[in-house]
Amino acid sequence: MSAVIVSKQRIVMVEVCPLDTPVAEERNKRKALTTKRNLLFAEYLKNPHDTRLALEIKLIDDQVAASIEQNERKPIRRK
Repeated sequence: MSAVIVSKQRIVMVEVCPLDTPVAEERNKRKALTTKRNLLFAEYLKNPHDTRLALEIKLIDDQVAASIEQNERKPIRRK
């Protein structure tokens, strides 16, 4: 299932699909955050004085870093 979210000057496409494992969930979450960050950064390059964009980018970077750190702390499970 796909959805399109439209806000002020951005269009975000979201794809919803069932996930098999928590690792896949985390990976997809990081991928979505990274995609959003890259879009914001491209917009920020056009207008580097927009501090709102810089703060949004930093918050996303922090979320990605926390996700990676949390994932590294989890023990590896084998089936």
